Amino acid sequence: TAYELLLERHCNDNNEDGDVLEIRNYLLGGAWKIAEYTVNGIDTTSSYGDFDFFFSSNNVASISVNADPLVDNGLWRIIRDSEGKLKCYLNYGEGNNFITLSDDWDIVAATSTSLKLRSESGDGTIETLVFEK
Repeated sequence: TAYELLLERHCNDNNEDGDVLEIRNYLLGGAWKIAEYTVNGIDTTSSYGDFDFFFSSNNVASISVNADPLVDNGLWRIIRDSEGKLKCYLNYGEGNNFITLSDDWDIVAATSTSLKLRSESGDGTIETLVFEK
């Protein structure tokens, strides 16, 4: 018997979702700082205080300190997933100190000056990440 397998790729970029577009536009507006980063209630924000985070229109996420690039090939995405949740995907790659920020984050709140994210892993670890301008 002959079988035929047809693979079709369909990527919904959520370009018609007003919330997704608004949050994307917020992120494009210059440098962001980490205002809060906690893991199970333990505050590690001070570890990230010197860094500037940038989100470019081609989904590249970069990090610099004093205008010197540290990471310039990270990725970011804002989408609404199949369950209707707003998500922020960050991936800063391996081999740097920012791997802990690479995750698929739930968006808790977003304004033009603040983005609050939350992630709960399978082992019950809860992380909170807040970017501010």
